[in-house]
Amino acid sequence: MVAAAIAVGIGIALTAAPPTDIPAVALQSSAVYRVEVGAAVFFGLYVGTMAFALALQNRGFTEIGSGGIKARDLAAVSDDSVDEDLAMELLEELAEQVDGLREGRQDAH
Repeated sequence: MVAAAIAVGIGIALTAAPPTDIPAVALQSSAVYRVEVGAAVFFGLYVGTMAFALALQNRGFTEIGSGGIKARDLAAVSDDSVDEDLAMELLEELAEQVDGLREGRQDAH
C-alpha cells in the first residue's frame, strides 16, 4: 500500500501543471512545485494507509502533538473514556452537593 502511495505521489508530481504564477514556497521553480505537490499527495495517502493498517489491528491514532503521533489499542481508549464518564458523573454530583450547601448557607443568613 505504501508502494502504491509512492507511485501515485510520483505520478502526480510528474503530471502536476504548475500555475502561471508559481508560489514563492516553490522557489519560483516548476520542478520544486511539482515535487512539493507529489510529496503532499504521498504524505496524505501514507497517513491514510497507516490509519487503515492500524484500524485492521483495532488500533488508532490517539495522540497527535508536538511529541509525535502515538497509536493505542482502541479497547484501552474506550476503557479510559468509561473512567472519564464516571469521573464526570461524580463531579456533577459533587457540584450539586456544593450548590445545596451554598443554598442552605444563604438561607441561614
